[in-house]
Amino acid sequence: MIIVEGYDGSGKSTVAEEIGKRLEAPVFHAGGPPVDDTDVLSCAARALTRMNMWCVQDRVTQVSHCVYAMLTKPVEAALAISRMDDLKAARLLVYCRPSTDTILSNLQRHRAKEYEAGHVAKEYAADSHTVYVRVNANVLIGVYDTIIRLASRHVSVIYYDYQNVDFEKFMDYVKRMTRL
Repeated sequence: MIIVEGYDGSGKSTVAEEIGKRLEAPVFHAGGPPVDDTDVLSCAARALTRMNMWCVQDRVTQVSHCVYAMLTKPVEAALAISRMDDLKAARLLVYCRPSTDTILSNLQRHRAKEYEAGHVAKEYAADSHTVYVRVNANVLIGVYDTIIRLASRHVSVIYYDYQNVDFEKFMDYVKRMTRL
């Protein structure tokens, strides 16, 4: 499995789809956030099952829920962190990390429904979630950076900034890292 992670508005879904297309791998999306403690563990177990598959996963609970639950549901965030060791089964984690200003700008455009063609807002991306990620963006982006550093103890991580990286070179590197 290749995991693609990143804050809302970082370009991760676009990158996940492109990686999947180029590597002829199915792309799975985590879906909405877990609803309670039990669901955190179920979502993490589902991601672990996929880790041995040849696929691209757009977010995994073991990383993303650590970030988004940190401020409002710390017990769920701790449960997600406790499953971080699961990442050892993945081949690679791509962390989409454009500048914070770019992320904030993208979130603003998303809110105004002005996203680039082809972007589809997820059903669970309700106004309350959009407001939460915008209001807490600076703190949560910092938390994301920290969680990715923790994840790098378990899986190889590539940082990707769609504004400053040649995508062809990036894909060559992904292929080398996944031994294709």
